[in-house]
Amino acid sequence: MKYIADTTIAKWDKEITNDQTKIGEIKLKEQREGYTKTRAIKNKILVTLVKNDAQLLIGADAGSNYSIPGFALLEEMKHHSNAGLTNYQVLCAATTNAATYMNQSEIWGTVEINKRANLILLNANPLTDLNNLNTVEAVFLNSEYKTVKELEAELK
Repeated sequence: MKYIADTTIAKWDKEITNDQTKIGEIKLKEQREGYTKTRAIKNKILVTLVKNDAQLLIGADAGSNYSIPGFALLEEMKHHSNAGLTNYQVLCAATTNAATYMNQSEIWGTVEINKRANLILLNANPLTDLNNLNTVEAVFLNSEYKTVKELEAELK
């Protein structure tokens, strides 16, 4: 949340508090239980799709309420992992599958000579734990190397 304006956070807090007050604790509990049941059904569908060789994509619905681009993408990846996909399948959905879907696999999606060099350099392997996607050391953006400190300086 450190990249979200304080005014936006305050607005979200107010909206959430108002919504919770309007519907009451009992209804809120029912909604949470409904979400849990719906998530379980979605997880079964997701696993069935993968078992049948569907090429999944990762998408975070950026622009929707309370969705923070980048961070929402990581949450979507965790949902896929929690559904039962391997970390490799999740990472493919965010990289190679996306490039293939957009008919751009010759340009990006894998690390190869003459492909666009937009990638993140991590301090730990995301194949062993997707939380390692949070161990960013640096990025290559348009083939330019930038450290985390440089990127954070640009965000200020």
